[in-house]
This record gives sequence, structure tokens and C-alpha cells, in this order.
Amino acid sequence: MKPYDANLRQLEIWKKTIGYEIKMMAPQSKDACDDFVMRLLRFEKQLQAEAAGKTEKI
Repeated sequence: MKPYDANLRQLEIWKKTIGYEIKMMAPQSKDACDDFVMRLLRFEKQLQAEAAGKTEKI
């Protein structure tokens, strides 16, 4: 598996995991979950930029 494909697969796993965590623990850990979601979104944008041929540091 290519690194890009592995990163996309891991991203999907994290999205599902954080979705579950938000549903189960949002009242206790909403700030932590929100922060994690923001990091995932930045990682996703970085993958998209790299796929488009632009390398972008976060």
C-alpha cells in the first residue's frame, strides 16, 4: 500500500473513531474532541494538497 493510500485509510478510521467519541463523551470532552477534529481536518487538507502536487507544511 502506498503511503498516501495508507494515510487516507488512517484518516477514515480516525474520523469514525472521533465520531463515536463525540457521541459517547461529548459532554465531558467536547473541547478535546473539537481539537482532534481540527487536527484531522488540517491533515486531510495536507493530503489533498500533496495529491494536487502542492507540498504544504502544517
